[in-house]
Amino acid sequence: MEPWLQTCKDTLDRYIDADSPVLVAVSGGLDSTVLCHVLRYFQHPFAIAHINYNLRGTDSLEDAQFVRALALQLGVPFQEKEISPEAQPTQGIQQWARDIRYDFFGMLMKEHGYNKLLLAHHKDDQTEQFFLKAMRPSGVFSLGGMRVLDGNRLRPLLHATKKELANWAQQQGIAWREDASNQKTDYKRNWWRHKGIPFLAQQYPDIQPRIETLQLHLQEAERGTDALLTFAVAQLGMQLPYGIYRIDLGAWKTQMNPEALELWLQPKGFSATVCRDIWEIPRSGESKFFEGQQQYAVEVKEDFLYLIDTNVPQRSAKSYQSIEELCEDFEVVEATRKEEVMDLSSHHLVLPDHVGLFPIHVRPVKSEDSMQPLGMQQHKKLEDLFKNAKVPYCLRKNLFTWQTKLGILYLEGVRSAELTRWSGDVEKHYIIRIN
Repeated sequence: MEPWLQTCKDTLDRYIDADSPVLVAVSGGLDSTVLCHVLRYFQHPFAIAHINYNLRGTDSLEDAQFVRALALQLGVPFQEKEISPEAQPTQGIQQWARDIRYDFFGMLMKEHGYNKLLLAHHKDDQTEQFFLKAMRPSGVFSLGGMRVLDGNRLRPLLHATKKELANWAQQQGIAWREDASNQKTDYKRNWWRHKGIPFLAQQYPDIQPRIETLQLHLQEAERGTDALLTFAVAQLGMQLPYGIYRIDLGAWKTQMNPEALELWLQPKGFSATVCRDIWEIPRSGESKFFEGQQQYAVEVKEDFLYLIDTNVPQRSAKSYQSIEELCEDFEVVEATRKEEVMDLSSHHLVLPDHVGLFPIHVRPVKSEDSMQPLGMQQHKKLEDLFKNAKVPYCLRKNLFTWQTKLGILYLEGVRSAELTRWSGDVEKHYIIRIN
């Protein structure tokens, strides 16, 4: 067995269960067609997904027909998505197409239970990406290239060259589709493929293994840096409700450097330029907002950075008639000693076992709400509490109040009313954790 094929088999055996079907992204070109035949060669179950962007007229239609016939030939499930020509953008086509295909693949994986998406990237793609990244304002570790396993995306052919794939396809009598646009040099990847890299290879014939070795060193360095960064984030950060993670940006600036912030934020979809803008924001009571290219957004307020997972769904308002009902949605623990609640964070509510507190209505905060905070004799408007507590907008718009006929008992994560403190005339209390 050829070395690249053995490495591919080892990769499949390591990351895929023998009876667990996977989804393969197939364009009909050499790389993805060979990947399908390799999977059949090693008898791994799989399904094929293809997207017809209708960007190349009849060629696009013929590609789709070829992939459909390939699935029929191999006897595997086939899923296709066709994009209307009217939906095509006038610019940014590469990113547009990428967003479409990963949305489609993600939907199929969720619906059919595929736990891996197989992509046909190979060693030549790695070399091209190295130069593409080197010419952009990217982070240093982006030069480390693609990973064999990246989340649920698996690249079994990453150690094979395109020439090795073509030779094997010819030996096996495998046909594939050639995309004529791949021969053009009017965009950067093709220019590097057909002109830039061949020119450099004339001077450095071993350029590909040199770059491969460098990328492996960069990946090792990144793993070590990730471990240190994870430790630093844990020391300076705190998980808040609603998929929000807070970092003490002021402490970060005194203990770490802007490059570390960039390494933390870039994998979450923030460009190097945005990371530098975040670093340079002066301390202010006004919020500054930044949208990432993935599911995250950032709000910076005062000395804190709030990383917001926009995929976390907002809760709905709900009423509770008893502690038993609260237990269905929240983590509730009985407490009989005051010492049990002394060190709890502001995301815990201490609720006396008081029948008169029910029903409790948990609902989004309203601008006209007011409450009596702990230690105060008078009620205060919540908007004033927000201002005094320097609550960021990302928390403010998600905050819920716990209200009864007696008034607002609790404003999640900020303040409790007098009614929710430990009271000596009640023997049993409930500690409720707000996730």
